[in-house]
Amino acid sequence: MMIFKYYCSSCRAEGNAAYASTRFEYVLPDGRLADAPTEIGWCHDCRGLRPIETLERDYWVQAIQMVGQQLTSIKITHRLLRKSLVTFEYDWGDEKLYTMPLDPDVLIRWQDELNRALNGFDFLSLRTRPPHCIGCGGTNFERSGLRHLGCDGTFEGEYAGHILIRGGPRAYQLNVEGEEL
Repeated sequence: MMIFKYYCSSCRAEGNAAYASTRFEYVLPDGRLADAPTEIGWCHDCRGLRPIETLERDYWVQAIQMVGQQLTSIKITHRLLRKSLVTFEYDWGDEKLYTMPLDPDVLIRWQDELNRALNGFDFLSLRTRPPHCIGCGGTNFERSGLRHLGCDGTFEGEYAGHILIRGGPRAYQLNVEGEEL
């Protein structure tokens, strides 16, 4: 469970939010899964910061490009006594690439990421409703700047902690129209 605090930069109004999952996914009618991209927005119906669906095609395009970059980072080396002759480069976000052994689990994970991204395009073709708040299903929300309407300040988020639940975080599952399963 992810927990965060938020406060208004102008009037200092504050609140807390927690989500049972940090991952959201769509379940297509045939059971295939696609990632559900969200961003934090201000929902006027919930009167708070909530995850909001994005439904932007670029999310899945970037996911496919990421798998392509991962595949092109595979290298075969001919060093003796090396744990793995096949390695790949991984970016941990600090602008430095790390060389890691390539085992079958990594390839399986990349295949799953690619399948989920491709399923995202099928999801988009099935979707009829506009994006909405994951919390309440409402469409009365603001994404840009997370502006506090009461005083025209801006809401700032602050990570407060993470509570790990046994078995790891379970994905919050939605049908193709964005309704909880």
